[in-house]
Order: sequence, then C-alpha cells, then structure tokens
Amino acid sequence: MGALILAVLAVILLRQPREARDPQWQPDQPGLRFDSVILYTRTGCHLCHQALDTLLLHSEFLTAISEVDIDTDPELVERFGKSVPVVVIDGRERFRGQVNVLLLRRLIDATVPHAPPQ
Repeated sequence: MGALILAVLAVILLRQPREARDPQWQPDQPGLRFDSVILYTRTGCHLCHQALDTLLLHSEFLTAISEVDIDTDPELVERFGKSVPVVVIDGRERFRGQVNVLLLRRLIDATVPHAPPQ
C-alpha cells in the first residue's frame, strides 16, 4: 500500500512545475485553513481522482473535503457539464479540470490558519 501511495504521489508531482514537486513542502504557518472544500466529480473521471489525490496530499491544511457527484443532480450537470473536476473552496471556484499543486500551495500559504480550538 505504501508503494502505491508513493507511486501516485510521484505521478501527481511529476506533472507539476518543479517548484511544486517538493514533497516536504510546508506552509509558513501550520494549521487548518478554509471552512469548506467541495470537489465536484463524476463517475469514471480520472482527472477527478487526481484532483482528490492532490487535495488529500494537503489534507493537514484543509478542512474535510466533500465530494459531490454532479450526475446525481441535473442542475449541477447543467452548471458544470463535462468540466470536472471543479474545486470550490469557501464558496469560490478555485480549480477546474485539474488542481495545480503550486497554486494550491500558494493559496494555502496565503490563507491565515484557523485558531486552534480552546
């Protein structure tokens, strides 16, 4: 299982710019960011699987990821058509078609982490 995770990580990272390939990357401040992360997907979408893998690699900085299959809702099918995956973070569409690791990391780094629970 560990080898599979490393292989997936390698494929994802090798498709990204050199700056995004650092598996040891950490934001300036640790902690969770954002109130919601929604990944709009559809069955059989390989880019959707890659997007989820990329988000999961950064899960220590993201709130729980909600996956929504657009094929279960005609309004979502009309809204997104074949343009999936779509990642919406805190109500704002951030990625469509592919999650760019470098841009995701910049977004994480630029966002102030939530205060730890007291």
